[in-house]
Parts: sequence; C-alpha cells; structure tokens
Amino acid sequence: MIPNDKYGTCTKILCIVNGIVNCIAVGVSFIMVGIFTQVMANDLNCKEGFVSFFGGISIGLVCGSGPVATPLVRQLGMRVLGSLSGLLSFSALLMLSISRSKLVFGIAICVHGFCIGTLFSTMFVVAVHVFPIRFSQVNAAFLVSSALGTAAAPLLQALIDTYGWRGALAILAGMHLHITVASMMMNSQVGRVKSLTSRTDYEEPAGNTSVKKSTSTFDRILEILHLDVFKSNSLLLALFLSGICAGIGNATFFLSIVPHAEQSGIAPFIASTLEIPQVFTCLIVRASLIFVHGADVALVIYIFAAAQFAEFLAFFVLTVWNTVTMFCVGSALHGFAMGSQWYSIASLPALLVTRKEYLDYSISWCLASEGIAAIITAFIDLCVTEYSLSFQICFCVQFFAIALVVYMIFRLRTPRSI
Repeated sequence: MIPNDKYGTCTKILCIVNGIVNCIAVGVSFIMVGIFTQVMANDLNCKEGFVSFFGGISIGLVCGSGPVATPLVRQLGMRVLGSLSGLLSFSALLMLSISRSKLVFGIAICVHGFCIGTLFSTMFVVAVHVFPIRFSQVNAAFLVSSALGTAAAPLLQALIDTYGWRGALAILAGMHLHITVASMMMNSQVGRVKSLTSRTDYEEPAGNTSVKKSTSTFDRILEILHLDVFKSNSLLLALFLSGICAGIGNATFFLSIVPHAEQSGIAPFIASTLEIPQVFTCLIVRASLIFVHGADVALVIYIFAAAQFAEFLAFFVLTVWNTVTMFCVGSALHGFAMGSQWYSIASLPALLVTRKEYLDYSISWCLASEGIAAIITAFIDLCVTEYSLSFQICFCVQFFAIALVVYMIFRLRTPRSI
C-alpha cells in the first residue's frame, strides 16, 4: 500500500543527503566493535566475550529500534529526531573514549546503538512517503551508503594503530556531528503525522470499510506492540522470521570475523581487510538494485532466496576453512547475501501489507528482525569461547532460513509493483 507523492524536489534531495549520511554512520557502527574488540578488552581488563556481548546489543539496537523510533519520528519529524540522535551519539562515543568503567562502556555503547538505530529504521519509513514511486531504488541507494561505511574497517585499524582505540573513538565521535548538520537541513514536516491515533491519517482501501475490532487481551497486546501487522499475513511473518536468521549471520560476521581471523593466526591489519571483499560484492549488488524499477513481489522474493542460499555457502566456507583466501571467499559471498537481504527486507513489507495504517510498522518490525537477531548473537558470543563455534551455529541457522524462503516462494500470490 503506497502513499501519494506530495513532496517537492528540494525536500527529496535533502532527504537523500540525510539518508546517505545516516547510513554511512550505520555501516561504521556495524564494524566498529569487531575492530575494537581485542584492544578494548585488554584496556578494560575484561573478556573479549564481554565486549562482543555489548557490541551485539548495540547492533541489535541499531537494527531493532524501529518500533520505538517510528512513533518518535511521526511525532517529532526527521529534523528534530535526527538532530537529537546525532548529538546523543556524539556524546556517547566521546564518553566511551574517556571512560575506564565497564558499566559506562556498556551504557555508552547501547546509547550509541539506539541513537543510530532511530535513524536507520526511520530513513526507510520516511523514504516510502517521500519517494512513493521509486522508494525501492532509494532504499538501494541508502544501502549502498551503508556498505561504504563498512569499508572503513582498515581505516579504523589504522586510526587505532596511530592514536590508540580511545583516540580513534574520539575521531569517530566528531564525525557523528555530521548527522546533526544533515538533519537540520531537512523539512520539519518530513516524517511527521498530525495524530498518532487518528484514522484520518490513514484511509482504508476500497472494499474494506469495516474492520472488526479485537476484544481479547492477546489481540490488545498485539495492537499495542503493533504486532497485529502479522495477523493473517503469513508471507510477512515468514519474511520477519527469515530476517532474524539473516541477522544472526550478519551480526556474527560483523562482530567475529576479525577476531576469528586473528584467532586463526592472521595478522590484525590483514584481518581487518577481510571486511573489504564483502563490501565490494555488497556494493555491486546494491548499486545494481538501484536500477531495478517496477519489480514485483515474486522478483524480490527470488532475490531474497538467492541471498539466503549465498549466506548458507558463506558460512559453510568460513566454518570449514581458516586460510586468508577462503576467508575472502566467504566474505565475498556474505557481501552478496547481505546486499540482497536488506533490500528485500526493506522493500517487501510495503508490497505485502493491504492496509495503509500497517505500512510504517510493517517496515519497522521487519527491519527490527535484524536487531532481535543481533541480541541473540550477543548472548551466543557471551557463551562461546571459540569464534569458530559462532560461525558453526550460523551455518546451522541457515537451514531454517532456506526453509522459510522456500515457503515464501510456494506462497506467492498475485504480484504487485514496488
């Protein structure tokens, strides 16, 4: 259910600029903890699993803040929300760079994750309203920007070698002020909805004028959490569950690929460059998807299925072999998978919902599947002692992911245009 086009060219350009800045910050946030894990653990005198745990929680908040961020952006607008998030993220990273307390570390990294998460999820929600005709292409452009942020892994390692991890974090904190500057340029009405509860903001489609209200306690809980978007929509639910499987793989890769390589005897700087192959393949996929216009539900689901199969192969390679060459192969396969997964997860909900009032929250919850997965990954990393075991667990999870996309293919209905 796609809204009408009501924004001017200037607003659209500034929205794209803001989205690119935000998504670069998102990409950096994904790889940050994985690069800093060992030096942080040594400095804070704690186990690497402790750092990885809070890193996983942070990634979970980046991806999973959508259900909270959506009502915030509808109330405050993207300009206010983005400005506040940029300032809070700057403050959290600056605090992290100067504190020696484990408690402050945990709080600061989680605040940073939540602030970036409010921007990440709301950019896709706002894109549907600002670019109702080409929102899937705008989504692909945002995801390209996110992939560029993940390419900063060798740069982060160089900053650590030159300034130490605290100096590197202080530099990153300053860079996050760009978020506030970009947000201040936005139209104050972008993202805002006059009333959060008024049905006048969302008209029901023709032929569906009477909607039966829920009376049970369970249904009321679903409505409060906006989980009723999944009721009677098995394809959307399958996408959400498959997104959790994909998210476990993504979070494990971001948090563990560098320390896993170092644990396998690879030098730290070489280990940091293992992020590069996935960036190249991810960029190629997402750049190609920018030119896909008018794709139907079936095509996007097939793209998603190919992504999940590639992820299965990636973790098979990373589980079986521990050489630099095979790490690069696994990284490249993961980049292809990640580039296609997020495009599908960000674009499919708008096609699968039939009521316009469900649009924002269906996108938010499907993006939140990655956040839920990252939190699951955080607990996995806290419990395991060998990084190779994390990759073995992800390899097993991919069997369930493939089963879900096979179900989605068999459940395809009449295609609708993105």
